[in-house]
This record gives sequence, C-alpha cells and structure tokens, in this order.
Amino acid sequence: MTVEEKKLYLDFAQFIVILIGGIYAYFKIWKEGIFRPRIQFDLTLNNFEPVNGERPLEVVLIINNKGSVRRRFYSITLRIRGIRKGIPLQFWQGREPRLLFPEKLMEIQVIHKEKYGHVFVEPGVEQLLNYVTKIPADIKMISARAEFEYDNKKDHSIEKVFDLNHGK
Repeated sequence: MTVEEKKLYLDFAQFIVILIGGIYAYFKIWKEGIFRPRIQFDLTLNNFEPVNGERPLEVVLIINNKGSVRRRFYSITLRIRGIRKGIPLQFWQGREPRLLFPEKLMEIQVIHKEKYGHVFVEPGVEQLLNYVTKIPADIKMISARAEFEYDNKKDHSIEKVFDLNHGK
C-alpha cells in the first residue's frame, strides 16, 4: 500500500467519523430536542382555618426542570376564582360542562419584577414558589390556575380545584 493510498483511506475514515458525528448531533439536538424546555409544572394549596371572616391561603407553585438547560421564568400568572357557600353549582355558560367559579378572587404576577426580574431553575432541580394571601371565609371551593410562557411564547399552565371545607 502506497503512502497516497494510506492518505486516501485516512481521509475517507475522517469523512465517515465526521458524518457519523453530524448525524448523531442532528438526532440529539433537533430530533430529541435536548435543549427544548422540559418543565413539569404543578400547584398545591395549604388551607388554614378562617380568622375574623377571612381565610389565609398558601399557594405553592412547583416547577421541576426535567430538561438539560437552565430555564428562566419572567412572568408567572396566578388566578384564583371561587364559589361562595350557599351558591348552587352551575355550568360555565357557553363552555358546558365546565364548572363556573363566579367569584374572581385574584389575578396576580407571582414574580416580583421590581426586585428580581426573573426566577431560574437549574436542570434536575425542583423549585417551590410560595404565595400567601387571604380570601373571604365564605368561599367554599376555589379554582387555582397558574401559567407561564416558555422562551418561544408558548403557554404552559396548571389548573386545580380545591374544596376548602373538605373534612369539616
């Protein structure tokens, strides 16, 4: 085998290695989306006994970054609507059979932009954001909805219903 043949084989082997690396990168980055957001988003509620006609609530937003890159959250909206005691349950007109929560209790931004600007969550980390508020004590059931936007303006949300008098 001549030196030129060896060089030709070496060039061909390098080409094959680069081609395989390119194919691997294509599937890893674009098909599997290793840089895509993978956020598990949840919320829970700590319900306290009423005090002087008002009920303290603690809403806990749970952000679990299951992706491989740090995620920043610039805006997280929390909405809470309720149903008062003694009010019959009704469907949301035009959205049947969805339940109507007629009392708008709050709609706020959870992230304090003046102080922090954003919240970040590292890969593999579960971040808890607590928001403590109060609502009228005669609210028997609430719907809590939290939502945020990914970097590419896609919404992600969680909505849960809580019975505040359960077991009482």
